[in-house]
Amino acid sequence: MRKARHSALFAMLAAIMVMSFSSNSYASAETLQAVHKAKLLVFETAASFHKYQGSEGDPNKRKSVDEKVAELKGQLASIETLLVDLSLEEEKKTLKSNWKTMSKNLSIALAAIKRSGFAEFQVIDSYLSTSNEIIKSLDQSYEQIKESTGYKVPSAVQDLRNLTVIMERMAAKYIERANSQFGAANRSDQEDTDTIDTLAARFSKNLNKIKLTTPTTSDRYEKLSKIQTKWSFLEKSFLNYTERTVPYLVTKFGSQITKDLNDMANQAEK
Repeated sequence: MRKARHSALFAMLAAIMVMSFSSNSYASAETLQAVHKAKLLVFETAASFHKYQGSEGDPNKRKSVDEKVAELKGQLASIETLLVDLSLEEEKKTLKSNWKTMSKNLSIALAAIKRSGFAEFQVIDSYLSTSNEIIKSLDQSYEQIKESTGYKVPSAVQDLRNLTVIMERMAAKYIERANSQFGAANRSDQEDTDTIDTLAARFSKNLNKIKLTTPTTSDRYEKLSKIQTKWSFLEKSFLNYTERTVPYLVTKFGSQITKDLNDMANQAEK
């Protein structure tokens, strides 16, 4: 009788431990998803800004920038709370400081465009430089969250997330170039040395690699095939970015590809 009670108690404790582990893993996955979403929003905000700069102050384009900024601000606020919950105070402090600086520089650039139809090179460069610092902060937070929780991101999930970053980075650089004077980039630093065509070749290679390791009978393979079809519409534009630009197509299909890949990554963690 006593042995039966002990067995039942052990089974119950084991079940609680499994449920607790599953719950913590799910919470860690959601936290990392939130950080990754913020990273994508940083690139999307930059792309919207470049469209506003290129439009010489079109109020409709400004509205799009404001919407992205509001979304990014809310996402970062949520991440700060998550970082505090994980006792990652230093990461929270750095992220908050970088956001404050980026927000200030972006506001200065937006005010200049509204006032005169364009922002000077130095003003835009200041915004983009601090935008890069936000990306670095989010990358650091991502790694620290993994370390503090012990959560291991499945390699298939990380590969898909890496593709979304390449796409958004590439799209932002393309939109920047398409809306810059004489097709030049508005940044003085040489830190981001990857050209658009280099990123495009990397995206193709990594997408093919993921597809080749995916069972052909799976739903995931079918989704990747559809993404590859969309990519075929964009690839030449990215590879030949110095020729006629098509920012509308890049925005439309690039956003769809990013969403599809990110949805696949998040679904794979459930």
